[in-house]
Amino acid sequence: MQTSLKAAVLPIDRLRKVLPSSLAIFASLAVLLSAGSASAQDAKLTLSPALIVTGATDRLAIESDGKFDLSKVTAAQITITPDHDVRSIKVVDSAPKQVAIALDLSTNAQLGKRTVSIKLGDKVGKAELDIIQGASLVVEVPGAKSANKAVTTTINVASRAGVDLSKVKASDVKLTPADFAVVEIVNQTADSLTLGLKVPAANKNAIGSLKIGGDINLAADFSLAGPHAAKACGKLQQCCTGDAAKCTSCVPLDQVCRKPGS
Repeated sequence: MQTSLKAAVLPIDRLRKVLPSSLAIFASLAVLLSAGSASAQDAKLTLSPALIVTGATDRLAIESDGKFDLSKVTAAQITITPDHDVRSIKVVDSAPKQVAIALDLSTNAQLGKRTVSIKLGDKVGKAELDIIQGASLVVEVPGAKSANKAVTTTINVASRAGVDLSKVKASDVKLTPADFAVVEIVNQTADSLTLGLKVPAANKNAIGSLKIGGDINLAADFSLAGPHAAKACGKLQQCCTGDAAKCTSCVPLDQVCRKPGS
């Protein structure tokens, strides 16, 4: 019994001697882990301008606080979150403390704040970007009914950010697919108009686009298709029925969702 007591006492005595050094080791490890975490913490980026409008931005400068070298950054290392309405990101030029990008957003992109991130190795730099509405066209399919027998479908077109549609002529409108034709423009005001189209039967469910040239020089994508099997909506699309992962009506961002029964 005495032997077992000694056996029990000895480890306790040793533990009392070892404990301070163990605590020191644990403290050192904590410092090292903290340092490692700090090295991978977000670096601060500065954007100029920090507020942009929807559509294309020719130059957005991203400046580093000096924690990493931006001179060899590629477009693949730059992300904007959320990104479902980002058409493209291109690096225009770069230097150790700054990289400039050309950013193309949908003209009907989500408004509000985004996070711009650059990832280099285990370091990530972040900045906040604010997006407001720029000039754009938004479409509704089908549009107002037409009495013209040559019209097979209609599209309502509305403007945003003060674009004047009151003087648009049929010759100003270019459509794809190429076999779509503008038959008439009706219900025309400064803010909206209705296009009466002739669409071949083979393209009755097509995805198309329209561009109004001249001083307006804006485009919008649209879909003539009806409901479809449940699926996840793709890039530059929004869900009108269901949720984004199991949607039965995905339409382009430029197209408004029709209300049930309309």
